[in-house]
Amino acid sequence: MGLYVVYYLSKAVYLSVSGAIYHHKPYIEFRVLTYTMDLQALKAIGLTDVEAKIYATLLELGASTSGTLSKKTKIHRRTVYDAMERLIEKGLVGFMKRNEKRYYLAVNPKRLLEIVEKEEDELQSILPALEQRFAGSKTEEKIMLLEGRKGLKQALKDQLTSKTDIFIMGDIGEFGEWIGPYFQHFRQAIQRSNIQYRFLANETDRRAHTFPNSSFRYLPRQYTSPSIITVYDNKVIMTVRAQSPIILLIENSTIAESYRNNFEFLWKKAKP
Repeated sequence: MGLYVVYYLSKAVYLSVSGAIYHHKPYIEFRVLTYTMDLQALKAIGLTDVEAKIYATLLELGASTSGTLSKKTKIHRRTVYDAMERLIEKGLVGFMKRNEKRYYLAVNPKRLLEIVEKEEDELQSILPALEQRFAGSKTEEKIMLLEGRKGLKQALKDQLTSKTDIFIMGDIGEFGEWIGPYFQHFRQAIQRSNIQYRFLANETDRRAHTFPNSSFRYLPRQYTSPSIITVYDNKVIMTVRAQSPIILLIENSTIAESYRNNFEFLWKKAKP
C-alpha cells in the first residue's frame, strides 16, 4: 500500500492511500451550512456564480476531475476549466495528477478569511485618499436617491453622524413600525449619542411618543407634509411613505438652511 502526501498552495495537506484520497479534518467541519447559504457567502466575498458553485461542489465531493464537476454542476466543461484556473490563482483550489488525469481539490475554507482580510487591508490603505477626494469634491449640490427599507436604513445611519440637532416634519405616523426591525437598534444608538431631535407632527397624531433625546410639537394637518422631511447638517431628506419607501437625500448648505428656517418658523406656531 503506497502512501504519499500532496502539498498545495494553501498549505493544506491531503493524503492518498492506494488511490483513495482523504482530506484533513478541518475541511469536513466547514460543511455545516446549506449549499445555498454557501453560494451566497462565497459570492459576497467576490467569487463569480460559477466559481462559487465549483468551489462549494469541490468541498462536497473532494478530489474531482473537471468532467465530474461539469456533470455535478451542469456547467460546460470549458467553463469549469476556466473557472478552476481562476480559483487556483486565488489560492482556493489545488490539483494533482494521477494516471495522467488532473484532480482538483478545494483548499481549506479558512483561506477565504485570508482573502477578505487582504482586501480589507488594501481598502484601508487607500481609504484616506478616497475620503480626501470625496471631501474635496467641487460639486456644490449632491443628490442621492435611495429606495426601500435598505435605503431608509442607510439614511438613518447617516443621521447618526450629525453634528447639529435634527428636525423632522411631516406625517410621522407609526414611525417605528414603518422603519422596521432596525428601529430598535437606531433608538439605542440615538440614546447613546448627544443628538437632539425635534419633531413637528400632525395634531391628529398626538400620542405618548417615547423617541429618545426628542421634543414634539403639533400642527394642523394642512400645515404638514404628507411626506417626511428631515433636516440636519447641510442635508435635507425627503421620504415618501409607500409600500417601498422612496428617499431623496439632498446635500446642499443653502437648501438645508432654508428648510431649517422654515422649520423654526413653524415650530414657534406649533402647539406642545
